[in-house]
Amino acid sequence: MEQHDFPAILSELKKGQKAIISGFSNAEMPARFFEMGILPGVELEMLFKAAFCDPLCISYGKARCCLALRKAEAQRVLIVPVPKNECDKSCPYRES
Repeated sequence: MEQHDFPAILSELKKGQKAIISGFSNAEMPARFFEMGILPGVELEMLFKAAFCDPLCISYGKARCCLALRKAEAQRVLIVPVPKNECDKSCPYRES
């Protein structure tokens, strides 16, 4: 299996890193996540983290919606890396 220098949970992403949601660590995820389209298979990007990493802000989906999450919520979101060479260079949040 290929090794990546990439976290397995959303709360460990660094600013500008992208990932795809692979699932959730437990079945008790808030229904609001599903209602907002935070589902397995959705690509997301870490926009920024507040002091002490709580809350953090992500953009996700084709519409690039922005969402602030508590660190405790983000720790339950499992992710898979998106290699840098496959990232969409036209993303409006990407710094040049």
